[in-house]
Amino acid sequence: MDDCLTAADRFWAHVAKVYTAPEIIREWPVQHRLPSGQEIHGRIDCLIRHKGGIAIIDHKSFPGTDVTAKAQSYAPQLALYRDALNDQGLNVTEMVVHFPLLGLMARLDC
Repeated sequence: MDDCLTAADRFWAHVAKVYTAPEIIREWPVQHRLPSGQEIHGRIDCLIRHKGGIAIIDHKSFPGTDVTAKAQSYAPQLALYRDALNDQGLNVTEMVVHFPLLGLMARLDC
């Protein structure tokens, strides 16, 4: 239980430090049709509306050490979310993978 509280405290401290006037939305539903006609459905773990635009944050449990490679493996998923939001006229400024077990945030190229 203490580990969960510590992870949450670290996450919220990061959000307060990095984002100006954040509006935090949890489990934001995403539906998007790709140019191929395929339709995607998902939920963004944490969408943060802030002064500069929108941040997409995806929580992943990963106890390993190669965080950079692991974060990059989620880039296609977050890029789909970004494209869906951009198509709705929303300005996605960053995509972040949060590793709560490690206390790390990995920012992906937007």
